[in-house]
This record gives sequence, structure tokens and C-alpha cells, in this order.
Amino acid sequence: MRTERELKENLAKYWRQLNMACGVPDGTHPDDPNPPEPQNRLQELSLTPPSTVHPRYPSFEDVHGSLTTDPEAVEMFQDHWNDAFKPYDLGPPPSDPTGQLRWYILRDLNQHHHKRHQLDFEDAKKHRVRERVDVLFTKLAQHDPLFKLTKDVMEYHFTHIPPSSQRALQRMFTRCPHEALEFYREIRRAAEKVVLKAHSRAARRTN
Repeated sequence: MRTERELKENLAKYWRQLNMACGVPDGTHPDDPNPPEPQNRLQELSLTPPSTVHPRYPSFEDVHGSLTTDPEAVEMFQDHWNDAFKPYDLGPPPSDPTGQLRWYILRDLNQHHHKRHQLDFEDAKKHRVRERVDVLFTKLAQHDPLFKLTKDVMEYHFTHIPPSSQRALQRMFTRCPHEALEFYREIRRAAEKVVLKAHSRAARRTN
């Protein structure tokens, strides 16, 4: 359990990274807990042409590296879920007729209950993976200043793909957190292009 001081420090760090990615000084947003820049520094930034201010944000490798230092994120990637669900091994049937009859009855019951609970097991496994993916995105929101934009791009693409592709994408989030992280990395590339394109348009308007 993190202390209140640690939570405040993480929140301030998140806002500093976000401010850096957006090219704005600390304390600009009302929710930013960081103290605002001195007035002379604000004037200096306002007089700087946008064409000379390039968007800065950590690379995905930097974000991934910060995840590896977060104990909760590491635990999420090392989940100890037992994904083996097999019928109980009764061994070979005995040689005596009475034992053989009992063995065949137990075999049939074993198979019946295995099939009955197989779907429940798969649903529980998917739910567990979904929880781990939720933890992953919570951690990404804390460590990646481009998370919100990446999530917006992700949701935009999701609403513009066919229903069959939407279902396939939803199934991916119930299979493995590593797959979800790889998908996030690919969408983040598009978010980086959005930031660069927005910066380029702003520079052209200024010039």
C-alpha cells in the first residue's frame, strides 16, 4: 500500500511528463499539482515560436522500462494462474471385473464433470486476464504521458473497424497482457504521429 505522499509524488510526476509532451509549463491545468512557472518564464515560452518547440515525450522503451520497476506491474506480468484443466488421471483399469466396472463408472463421471466445468474454467481464466489487462492500462496511465491520446486513437480505430474485427480485438484483451501491451505499442506510434502533425500545423499557422 502506497503512502499518501507517494501517491502525490506520482501524480505530480505524471503531470510533469504530460506537460512536457504537450509543450506547456507546469501548473497550467487547474488539476496540475505542480507549482506554476514564474511569470518571466511564461513570457519567455509565449515568445518562443512554435516551430522551434518540438513535442517531447518518453519513448515506448522508456515507458516499458518504468513498468519493469513497478512491483504491481511486474506481478501482473508474472501472474500465477494455472491454465491447465485436464480430467483426473485414473490410470489403467484394474484386472478384476469389479474394479473394472468401478473404473469405467469413474471414467464416465470424470469426463462428464470435466466437460461441465470446462466452460466455467475458461470464463474464469478470461476474467482473470481481463483484470490483469486493466491493471496494465492503469499502470500505463501513470507512466506514459501519451496514454490518454493513445487510448483515444485506440477507441477511434475500434469504432471504425468491422464487427468481426471488433470481436477479435476484444478476445485479444482476454488472452494475454503481453499481447495487449504489444497492441498498445503499435497504437502509440499513431498517437506520436498525431502529436507531430498537430505541432506541424501549429507551426505553419504561426509562420
